[in-house]
Amino acid sequence: MLTIESARAPRWADQAQTTIELFVTFAEYKEKIGEIPFTAHSFDAEAHCREVFDRAVAGEYGPIKPFAEPVPSEEELAARWKAERQALVDAIKVETHTFRVFDGNEVSQDRMARAIVSLIGQPKATVLWILADNSYAYVDAAELTEALNLARARQTELWVKP
Repeated sequence: MLTIESARAPRWADQAQTTIELFVTFAEYKEKIGEIPFTAHSFDAEAHCREVFDRAVAGEYGPIKPFAEPVPSEEELAARWKAERQALVDAIKVETHTFRVFDGNEVSQDRMARAIVSLIGQPKATVLWILADNSYAYVDAAELTEALNLARARQTELWVKP
């Protein structure tokens, strides 16, 4: 077991108050590494960790500052926004003039574009399409083009950061 020489600046590391972060100097490592950031758990397998926790809770190292949610970095915020935006794009649904509702996500947009290309030059041709509610409909190039344009417009609205 390590010998605790000093500890300071305790702060709750979690909402449940089972973990404390603080700075500790252990006698055995004082000369080699000095004071170190340390995390003490109420449930740790190491006796010196539980001792640091218990002594901190007893107030020996000063008042324990409250838990504070970490402030996300710019990169984390950007990644979170991109993930939220992608979820919104994945959920796009559009309604055409026939009141049919189409999935408008990126995969569906690609499928619409391929179907439209296959219908070029065939004004009366249709394709069997699975709509957003999983029902089937025969649709022509004009309606698929309308659905594709609506979906792409909605995606553009979502894609551009306000």
